Amino acid sequence: MAKWQGCMIARIWHGAVPVSKGREYLILMRRIALPEYLATQGNRGAWCLHRTEGDAEHFQMLTFWDDTEAIKRFAGDDYSMAKYYDFDSDYLIEMEPHVQHYEVYSGSSPDPSRPTGGRNVRSGNTIARVWRGVVPIEKAEAYFRYLSDFGFRDYQTYAGNRGIHLLRRREEARMHFLLLSFWKSRQAIAAYAGADIAKAHYYAYDLECLIDPPLNVEHYEVSQMPKLTSRKNALPPSEK
Repeated sequence: MAKWQGCMIARIWHGAVPVSKGREYLILMRRIALPEYLATQGNRGAWCLHRTEGDAEHFQMLTFWDDTEAIKRFAGDDYSMAKYYDFDSDYLIEMEPHVQHYEVYSGSSPDPSRPTGGRNVRSGNTIARVWRGVVPIEKAEAYFRYLSDFGFRDYQTYAGNRGIHLLRRREEARMHFLLLSFWKSRQAIAAYAGADIAKAHYYAYDLECLIDPPLNVEHYEVSQMPKLTSRKNALPPSEK
């Protein structure tokens, strides 16, 4: 059953590099960024999502955390600011100053490589499907209940689904939702969404609630490292 993961918070950073530098930048994310995230006390998972669009390779660094204090151990006191490495300026098209934080509601383990719902998930590539939507604040709770109940059950009926996470954050009089699902393959997504997997999949109630429903979703390849230390035993980098 889906549930709030305690005080778990999602942190998402976005950056883009020229396609010609994408492979090298991905290696740096795997070798430097992901291990630092995972070594930070209070981190509950880290993934590098990446996709090609035109001449750019887009990266989303998705991390889950116990609380804001855990995020500060990684990012500093002003944790709304992006954290950059010395090499980033050699690759990134733009140094975006801020990141986004969300509350997390989860229908599975935070780790998409682990079985969910009793399924036997075999190892292999994982695809992330990311949908974003915005509703007026007066409709936010009803729409949240709809997504976390019917929306989750809809995804979970498909054998290729490897997990679902519902993220939300308030911005003035609107609630921003991000529905993140992990899939075994693009073919598995097509069983859910139809042949054109880039097209957003809506029901009548979605259209009643959403402000300017987006026509498309985004799909990313997923890079992930296994967590080598438990949260209980992990130390902040400054203490190692």
